[in-house]
Amino acid sequence: MLPETTEREGDETALDGRVARGLRTRAAVIDALLGLVDEGDLRPTAPAVAARAGVSLRSVFQHFSDMDSLFLEAARRHTERILPLYGEPLPTGRLGERVSAFVVRRGRIWERVTPVRRAVRLAAARSSKLQDLLDSARLVHRQEVRDVFSDVSMPAATLDAVDLILSWETWETLRGDRGLSVAAACEVVETAVGAILRDLRSSG
Repeated sequence: MLPETTEREGDETALDGRVARGLRTRAAVIDALLGLVDEGDLRPTAPAVAARAGVSLRSVFQHFSDMDSLFLEAARRHTERILPLYGEPLPTGRLGERVSAFVVRRGRIWERVTPVRRAVRLAAARSSKLQDLLDSARLVHRQEVRDVFSDVSMPAATLDAVDLILSWETWETLRGDRGLSVAAACEVVETAVGAILRDLRSSG
């Protein structure tokens, strides 16, 4: 019985080793995609990802059925690595202080997500699952607006306006299209949100 037990344990050890190698390869492929995107390649090819990960092209598609499924997993991984930014307490205090602090918070998040967000926006055009991921993120961001400014009674249209001004899309327009600095973009967003909320509060 002893030889059989030893052989079985050897098989299990070999299997565990293969599983561990597979997980490392999968993680390396995801990290390679994120690395390329962070460096500005918004449409990384499978060969480029394989080369960056140090694996064969075949290995990429052993773990992912296509590039869309790889993008989806990469987007999920990216969400995990930026979670600490969302773990910071939401700002409190007077309305003006909250607006200023919240804009800075959003700016910090948007700067971190922009490379991946640009790539995901392109990929989402052909992937409903990626689009669902973006939609879920937008709901989270909208709820944050409600929570931070819960003492301000905002009609739906006003909430839409404030949510839009604080969105990544607006940040991308200010930073990517107009070339504003982080400080200048924050000033624009803070000015717009502050004006809307102060006007709403004074008229109420």
